Amino acid sequence: MERGTSLGRERRVAILAAVRRAVPFDAYAWVVTDPATGVGADPLAEVPDPSRLPALIRSKYLSRCNHWRTMPRPVSTWTGCDDERNDPWVSMLASYGVTDVASIVLEDRYGLWAFADLWRTGGSFREEEVGALTASAARLTRMARELSAQGFVPGAGPGPEGPAVLILDRSLVVQRTTPATEEFLARLLPGAGRPVPAAAYNVAAQLLARAAGDLAPARARVHLGEGCWLTLEAAWFDTGIAVTISRTTPEDRIELFTRSHGFSQQESRVLDQLAVGHDTREVAHALSIAESTVQEHLKSIFLKTGVRSRAALVARAVGTPVRGS
Repeated sequence: MERGTSLGRERRVAILAAVRRAVPFDAYAWVVTDPATGVGADPLAEVPDPSRLPALIRSKYLSRCNHWRTMPRPVSTWTGCDDERNDPWVSMLASYGVTDVASIVLEDRYGLWAFADLWRTGGSFREEEVGALTASAARLTRMARELSAQGFVPGAGPGPEGPAVLILDRSLVVQRTTPATEEFLARLLPGAGRPVPAAAYNVAAQLLARAAGDLAPARARVHLGEGCWLTLEAAWFDTGIAVTISRTTPEDRIELFTRSHGFSQQESRVLDQLAVGHDTREVAHALSIAESTVQEHLKSIFLKTGVRSRAALVARAVGTPVRGS
């Protein structure tokens, strides 16, 4: 089973077990994505031959008709795809003996939260099974967003120092690291030998997809644990790919926080103003709304996040200790 961050791992396993009882499958990959970019951040997978994982990830990003951003919503299967000949992902899964895949895209108006590929190594998914998965998609999407929200907790740990840099070739094989990078990764994934977070393969694969015409940034925010978030980005470096890993900035944390908790656009603007230290009157002036309206937005924000003070709200969003009340 592929290592990943701790974000909702046990709950995802339980959800998949429930799905499996209703719609049997032989292997799977549930990939949490950055809701803004749609790039994979935290995979949970049960697949044959994990040593081929980088190649599998690469082929998925370069797939023409099996990419989660372009496939039909919310569920599609191989049997419903028109252009599979010479598709790298289809060819690779065929080598595993996979005969059909049901893909579920978990997306709502706040972002693209995850996708799940369910593999079958004998026969195809029946119409009624696809219907059952389709009926469950909205609930699974809500759960996926809630799991992201749970990544923001009081008293967030500082996380590893950074940034760290990995150099990969176009086949996603790691070519170089520095001693500082290896120390960073050892803290990120303790006990894993010379670990490479799967999110690094995902952002690197997205850079390859961009070269093939995909427009999404090669970037993903990843939950490390204890309220700490990291940002991974890929860029071309000579003939290879450089993946940088650093702490997520307060501004990026706030943007992810508001998406995860389902803020309205105006609620997001209120939090932005609170984060720079503005009081109610200053927030009202900056947004050209009444002070009473600010208070109403705050009531809604507190209800959505479960916090009871502005200081606690900002601290949780940006990842700092609570100061004052």
